Amino acid sequence: IGLAICADNLEESRVIGHTLGRMGCQLLLSPSSWAVTQDFLKEGRTYGEEWTSPYGMLSKTYKMAVVGVSNVGEIPFGVWKGRCCIGNSIAADSEGKIVKVLPFGKRAETLEILELKLKENSLYGTALAEAVHSRGKVL
Repeated sequence: IGLAICADNLEESRVIGHTLGRMGCQLLLSPSSWAVTQDFLKEGRTYGEEWTSPYGMLSKTYKMAVVGVSNVGEIPFGVWKGRCCIGNSIAADSEGKIVKVLPFGKRAETLEILELKLKENSLYGTALAEAVHSRGKVL
């Protein structure tokens, strides 16, 4: 099990996800606080592509499940005061398929149990994996 927090998994900052995948991670957990402005909510814009793309790529490349969860509700203080955390938790299976997207919104409180089949730890995506698999051995 690996842990990469929130923006660690954005398209431009997936170094931790890649590292954990290359180390043989089978399940990458990503606790997050996806926050948007009030204007974003008023405009009715969609959310999630910034996560489904990197989650799908990481899961497919390394054959690991990726699960990102976000809280909900308005942020009452600090530099992001007034923004809203919007839920929209996302899970990708070990084949790169997005298998669950939970509701979006500042009151989208949802708890769901998801069963994911994990792949055998096999160091996908590394030169070490290629060398090991070419000799017919798995670490």
